[in-house]
Amino acid sequence: MSAPRMEATAGTTATGQRPTLTVAICCYNERATIETVLQGVQALPIDKEIIIVDNCSTDGTREWLQQL
Repeated sequence: MSAPRMEATAGTTATGQRPTLTVAICCYNERATIETVLQGVQALPIDKEIIIVDNCSTDGTREWLQQL
């Protein structure tokens, strides 16, 4: 079974500009912490893109991420 893919426009932010920073977050069974991690990264005062890679979590992490 392949992991679902979240689609995004590669290389651009919501403003259509190239980001200053790319943050890659790899996670496995991080349902208890992923929301806090994302909030911290999103709060950074810099133009950024966030890429999240779930490594087949079994604790609901992937399902939570799919709801974003």
